[in-house]
Amino acid sequence: MVSQIGDRFTQMAFIELLGAEFFGSFAAFSGIAVIFTLPSILLGPVAGPFIDSWRKKRVLLVGDAARALLILALPFVYFFSGHLIWMLGVALVVYVFGFFFASARLAIIPLIVDKNKLLQANSANLTILRAATGIGTLAGGFLVHWIGWRLGFVVDAITYVVSFVLILFIKVDERPIALHAADAVAQTGKKLSSYFRLIKEGVRLMTSTQMMRFVMLSIVALFFVSGVAFTVIVPTIQQTLGMGTIGVTLLAVAAAGGMFLGPLLTGLFGSAFRKHQMIIVSYVLTGFMFAIGGGAYIVIGLEKVLSDATLNLVMAAIMGLVVFAAGIFFSAINISQDTIIQERIPTEARGRLFAWREMLASFAFLVTAVPAGFIAEKVEFTYVLLAVAGILIMFALIWAALIWRRDGEVTIKSKGG
Repeated sequence: MVSQIGDRFTQMAFIELLGAEFFGSFAAFSGIAVIFTLPSILLGPVAGPFIDSWRKKRVLLVGDAARALLILALPFVYFFSGHLIWMLGVALVVYVFGFFFASARLAIIPLIVDKNKLLQANSANLTILRAATGIGTLAGGFLVHWIGWRLGFVVDAITYVVSFVLILFIKVDERPIALHAADAVAQTGKKLSSYFRLIKEGVRLMTSTQMMRFVMLSIVALFFVSGVAFTVIVPTIQQTLGMGTIGVTLLAVAAAGGMFLGPLLTGLFGSAFRKHQMIIVSYVLTGFMFAIGGGAYIVIGLEKVLSDATLNLVMAAIMGLVVFAAGIFFSAINISQDTIIQERIPTEARGRLFAWREMLASFAFLVTAVPAGFIAEKVEFTYVLLAVAGILIMFALIWAALIWRRDGEVTIKSKGG
């Protein structure tokens, strides 16, 4: 939770920096999205076997320590180089460690919690993370706007140190898994074929059942929406509607509020529903939210909204309600996805699956964020939102027809050990 608060300081600091140096450019936000997602895309397919063979707690500790030092260095890199590109180079390394941290964090949960309580555990975990997101976004947005973006990076570095100390107190019965292929990875070059067999096994686990194919595609769909939100909604609020970083902060707090309430509701009532059905219904409702957001501007007229300050605020409030509701549905989707993976994938293969999960999420975010930013500069953002709404609803309805009445296998057996 602590490091998540710091992450929001970093995010708001980057938004402030981009707004100052690349004002009016949606494409600039597309470019920064490459830095955020590239490590997961490159490492996701190949890093899973390492994560499976390493102690997850140790991965978390190394990730926090490395990110604390690198984040602290960011303002100094910008000061001495005078150019954003070098700063982004350091940020790229930060997100390499972030990839390993995120994969290990999801893989360690089943080692701490009983299997029949995974949904509630994931709900509690996401509730805490979303609370941290809201706190960090609100505090970070106002503080960065008031004092400057450099302080955001310093605060973030401090939170990683605090997180490192807290992880030291986690007790987990984690013994190295007796995997033939894990040993092969450690003996680089001697049994390379076993390493590639592990990668192939990860792909098989993702695609061997209809339920797992659905989960992986739903991850792609979720971060497809996130890509649009980052490169279209954020600069629209900040620049097109003229609300600046404070406007982005308030919108992000609305989204975080929904993402805080969503895990609470999922933890309380989610066990009464099948997880894939929660995913499908949530996608349909999210699609309707995007349709409302884009359609409202089209009905009233964007020029009229921009020329009337009161109407501008009203429409911004409507957008806030839309992202609040979408945050609730996103949380239900996210928790259901992670729980299905944890329930159906054996312990020795979860690192690979969550590494692939990070890769798919980042890839979907990137391939959406980059073109969406350029398209939004040529076409009104309202039409982009309507297109997203249509795609989400269509995706959900197709899968509803395929698996609505099926729950798939309980667990998939791994061949890799």
